[in-house]
Amino acid sequence: MNENSFLVLADDVADALYKVLSLARRYSQETVLYVDANRKAALYHTDWGQKKVELGYFREVSELDAKAQDSYTLSDGRYYITRSY
Repeated sequence: MNENSFLVLADDVADALYKVLSLARRYSQETVLYVDANRKAALYHTDWGQKKVELGYFREVSELDAKAQDSYTLSDGRYYITRSY
């Protein structure tokens, strides 16, 4: 299943994350993927009661590797997944 994604670049991460989570909640999104400057990824649930889930690192992989996963990101013809290493 394909979903549209949106990239948000921000200097004030805490404020931006709060706003993005609020917007995601308004449009019935369950989670927001956050990737920091070091490419460390975490999944934030839009339900305020849930904690973030550390996913590892956001890595570029081949199409074959990406499609072997439960989920992946396709951006500008490049495939990405999260890995713990």
